[in-house]
This record gives sequence, C-alpha cells and structure tokens, in this order.
Amino acid sequence: MNCAVLSSIIVLAGTLLSSQARAQGPFWSPATKLYADTIGTLAANSRNHLFAGTRTGGVICSTDEGLTWTRVNNGLSSPVIHSLYVDRNDRLWAGTMGGIFRSTNEGYAWSLIDSANAPKPASAIVVDSAGTIFTANQGSGVFRSTDGGRNWSSLDVGLTNLGVNALTIDSAGYIFAGVGVSGGVFRLTPDGASWTQVTYGLTTEVHALTIDA
Repeated sequence: MNCAVLSSIIVLAGTLLSSQARAQGPFWSPATKLYADTIGTLAANSRNHLFAGTRTGGVICSTDEGLTWTRVNNGLSSPVIHSLYVDRNDRLWAGTMGGIFRSTNEGYAWSLIDSANAPKPASAIVVDSAGTIFTANQGSGVFRSTDGGRNWSSLDVGLTNLGVNALTIDSAGYIFAGVGVSGGVFRLTPDGASWTQVTYGLTTEVHALTIDA
C-alpha cells in the first residue's frame, strides 16, 4: 500500500486490489470514479492535486481530493508507472518501463528524459535543490545525473544491497534509500560520495519511504 498526505486530515491509499480508499479522520471510504487499474504509487503537489501511477494505464490525476480522476498521459509513451515524484518546483516526474518522464504542467504534457544509459525502470526518483536527479533501480542500485538526465553515474558505495525500492529527500537535502532484503535504510553522506546505513533496529525489507519535514 502507498499513501500520500494531502492535508492535515485527507489521506489517500493505493492498494494492490485495483482500488483506492479515501480517509477523513479515522474512517475510510472508496474513492469514486477511479479507473479500474492497480495503483502502484501516489504523489501530491503544492495545490493538493493528487497523482496516481497505475500498472497499465499511465498517470491519473484528481483535483478534488480523490473524488474524481482524469488520465494525464499526453506524451507519456509507457503506461507502466513504477514511481512518481513532485519536486520543489511542482514538476512531476514519472519512472516507467520506458525511462524517466517529466511534466511541468501537472501531467498534461510529458517529455522523455532521454539517455542511453538511464536506468529502466526507475523504481524511485528524487531531485535536490541543485537540480541533481537521483533515481533507483530495484536490481542496479542508485544513479545520479547532474546535467538534466543526459548522463548518469552509479552511486552504490556503502549499499549492502542493490535492490533499492525507495528514495526520499528531507528539507535539509539529506537523501535516504530504502533497500530490499536485509538492506534497511541508508543516508547519503554530505559529500554525496557514499551511503551510510541508518537502520537502527529496522530488520525488515523496506518498500517505501516518506519524510514529514
């Protein structure tokens, strides 16, 4: 299950049962008029618009806290969405089977970040304040691009497992990676050269990460 906090009281959860639920307070109710598809990832922008990445139908968007949904796939040539990310400039990023796509208008038009050595599929994406793109592949570790996605370099030093499922970045710019079996959580060192394990008792496989500050 993936969750995105839209406000202090609105939460949506995507499940593996081709459905989605909406919560206000302690209770859940089905989200209405949602396309019949499996939801694998969720993201929300500063306007509280919600984006859901599906397993077969691309990206869908809700502007009313999950009550109604619209497909936003113009230019998105790969319908299998593995990850979504909204950066601090409200640009929307999608990791797909066909590469990494970016939208500057809430998903209504997409452009491919085309590179021969870009990791595919991107299981997670984050972008720091300098515009550096970090992406993960569940079997190949973490990759970094400092030139808008034209060139990529691997960033695996310190990782005990290259099966990276999740990435997140906090308000101070620290980047964290959630790793598969016997992996836990890792934090990128301040010099950006390697990873340090910060599991501290977490013994399970990590599939998703989020930070509230």
